[in-house]
Amino acid sequence: MYTNTHSPSAAGGAIVGRLASVNYRLLYFFQGRTVSVVAHGLAKESAVPAIDIKQAITRKAAFTANPAAHTFKGETNDA
Repeated sequence: MYTNTHSPSAAGGAIVGRLASVNYRLLYFFQGRTVSVVAHGLAKESAVPAIDIKQAITRKAAFTANPAAHTFKGETNDA
C-alpha cells in the first residue's frame, strides 16, 4: 500500500510516501511554473538531517546553473 502527503511551498517542499512499512521523503523544488525536480530522497525516520537538506540545496544550485546537463534525455521503459 502506498500513501503520500506533501507540504509544498513556493520554493519547493517535501513529499512523504509510505510503501509497505517504510516511509520515504522526497525533497523537491520547482523550475519555472510547470516543472518540479526531485533533488533528494531518503527514508523518513524523524526530522530531515541538515546534511540531506544541504545536499538537496547543492543539487538545486547545480540544476539551476545548467538544467540541460541535469535533465534525462533517454527513453523510459514504461510498460
